Amino acid sequence: METKKRTTARNLAFSSLLATSIPQLSLILTGTVLMTAGNVFLRWRIGDALERGDLSLWLLALAGALLLLTQAVCYNRQILSAKVQRNICQRLQSRVLHSRLSGLEKSDMGALTTCYITDVGQIDGFMERILNKAFPDAVGWLATVGLM
Repeated sequence: METKKRTTARNLAFSSLLATSIPQLSLILTGTVLMTAGNVFLRWRIGDALERGDLSLWLLALAGALLLLTQAVCYNRQILSAKVQRNICQRLQSRVLHSRLSGLEKSDMGALTTCYITDVGQIDGFMERILNKAFPDAVGWLATVGLM
């Protein structure tokens, strides 16, 4: 029975993630690619400019634009996380209110809620690791190899 509750909670979580986040996720991934590649490019160009002694104004403008893009991407990540959590909660409530979770007794609702809370935390942690560490590292590596 524990497996059924955990599977139900995970199905709710992943379907909510896919239902609410495709446009938001594509904006975040595009922004992350631009931000990471721009940072790598900016480091290379500023390093070359400092060696030559002629730091251009357009490099400073690019740095400012990348700073704004960084803030916009972080803001969109927070919006994505809130949308996913809200959608999961709404789906769980609608299924409970409409009695679509067949075979659950009152004692099982507590177990389902516990599975939901732990899985939402794990999904948030996974999304943060992918969007904050793994994806930018991969893009940065590809941009560095491309500039070499």
